[in-house]
Amino acid sequence: MAEGPARGLPPAGWYKDPAGSDAKRWWDGQAWGALEEPSRIDAGGEQPPIDQHRPKVIEQAPPRSSPVGPRGFAYLAERNGSALTTVAIAVLYVVLAATFHIHFFGILPIFTALASYRRREFLWPLAAALAVGTLVLSLSGLQG
Repeated sequence: MAEGPARGLPPAGWYKDPAGSDAKRWWDGQAWGALEEPSRIDAGGEQPPIDQHRPKVIEQAPPRSSPVGPRGFAYLAERNGSALTTVAIAVLYVVLAATFHIHFFGILPIFTALASYRRREFLWPLAAALAVGTLVLSLSGLQG
């Protein structure tokens, strides 16, 4: 078995059968098993002994995931909020400078890029580069 459950997937355990039957099906943390949960009542109609080990039954089925995984824009935005804010501000500064010749001193992108660095966001290097770029653009606008 793998060292640990796949990222974002529920832990191994008995879940409701995703096919819709009343039985429980074993989820190993990565894929559905072929085994169904043994009946709680043996053939004689008596309850099994109390000390009999049973895995924890989790009533909610794990989410179905696509083969690609949760790697869409929502995933990116959820984990890189400050960096994407820096990108948006930098784009706005460049559009204003190119279209209307309005140059802002780029302090706000620097603060949001620093916030993305402190949060260890994946896109913090992009945010830092854009923050420096908008600072250079605003300084060049002051000279001309």
